[in-house]
Amino acid sequence: MSSPAPPKRSVSAPARASASCGVHAGQTGATHHVDLDAAGRAEKSSATDLSIGELAARFDLETHVLRHWEDIQLLEPARDGAGRRRYDADDVVRVAVILRNKAAGMSLEQIRVMIDADAPGRHEVLTAHIADLDRRLHEMAIAKQMAEHALRCRAHDVGTCPRFKAAVSDLLDGSSESFRSGLIAEQHIDRHTGHHDDA
Repeated sequence: MSSPAPPKRSVSAPARASASCGVHAGQTGATHHVDLDAAGRAEKSSATDLSIGELAARFDLETHVLRHWEDIQLLEPARDGAGRRRYDADDVVRVAVILRNKAAGMSLEQIRVMIDADAPGRHEVLTAHIADLDRRLHEMAIAKQMAEHALRCRAHDVGTCPRFKAAVSDLLDGSSESFRSGLIAEQHIDRHTGHHDDA
C-alpha cells in the first residue's frame, strides 16, 4: 500500500515573488552574476520529496538545525499522513538561501525578514545589511592585500613593515568610523544571539 502524498501547500508571498521577480545578483552591483530565476527553475525541474534526514544530509546539517529553522519560521515543511515532515523543491532552495546568507554574515532573524515579503521593517533591515556587506567587502579587500604582501615581505615584522602600517593607518589614527560602527554592530549581534545561531 503506497503512502499518502504530501498535502498541497499554497505558495507563500516570498515564493511567488522569487518566481516572477526576474532579479539577478549582478543588478545589485555584485561582480559575480547569478541568474536566480534559472537556478530556481533548475531546482524545481526535478520532483523533490525529501524526509528531514535526507534534506539534512544533502547540506551536511544536523536534523535539529532544520527543526530549529522551522521553529523560527524559516521553514514550513508539509506533513504526510503520519505527521512526518516532507520537503519539496521550494524547501531545498530555501535551505540553500539560508546557508548562503549565513555564510555572508546575516543572522537568522535578518534572513527571516529577507525571505518574508510581508515582514515589518524589511526594507530597513535589508538596506542595513547591504551597507554592512559593502563594509565587509572593503575590509576583506584590504586584508587580502595584506596577506598577499606578507607572502613577499622580507621584513617578517608587521610592526616595522611600512605596507602593513599603511594598510591600518585609518585604525591607528582613529579615522575609521565604518570599522568601529561595524565592530559595534557585530558585538551587538553577538550579545543578542549568544553565539547560538544554529548552523
